[in-house]
Amino acid sequence: MTIASIWQTLADRLDRLQEAGESVDFWLRDDDAVEPTAALHRLLDLTDRFSVPVTLAVIPAGTDERLSRCLAGRPLVDVAVHGWSHQNHAPPTEKRQELGGHRSRDMIASDLRTGWARLRALYPAAMVPLLVPPWNRIDPALVPGLHEIGWTGGRGKIRRVTCSGAAAHERPCGCDGLARQPRLPSSWRDSSRHRSPAG
Repeated sequence: MTIASIWQTLADRLDRLQEAGESVDFWLRDDDAVEPTAALHRLLDLTDRFSVPVTLAVIPAGTDERLSRCLAGRPLVDVAVHGWSHQNHAPPTEKRQELGGHRSRDMIASDLRTGWARLRALYPAAMVPLLVPPWNRIDPALVPGLHEIGWTGGRGKIRRVTCSGAAAHERPCGCDGLARQPRLPSSWRDSSRHRSPAG
């Protein structure tokens, strides 16, 4: 399957939905944000123009007030934690991973707590309880402890993605507070505009 055929499949599905009088809510995610760039401004201008929500997966160790000021007053922009520093800790023989079993769980949890706190301080209105693991990989043993840090997945307070395939509308992939990389076509669901009541 080529990129062109994937997009054509999506376009065909959208055409069928439009013909049936139905619509689709889109949600975009942009990874590795740390500072305002021309590309980010282009994305923000487009999402503003078409009223499309976007979640920026921000690397806590690399971001600062510049991005915070840039995002102020943009209600369609959310900020999610993208690891701590997007640093690979896996050996060269393995796939890149910041949140893998290559360091102690305590070290990783400490990084995630620090990242959570930093983004809550810099982006108080935009922060959502969503972890986007760098390279979309995380040690499964870390997942049960995410709620202790603040991720509230599975409680209807974050945007979730449902898996593609036969169980597309039955099995939430993000119910543990993790963003998943869906395959097209996928179904995106917005749970109560994904804001935690705590802010």
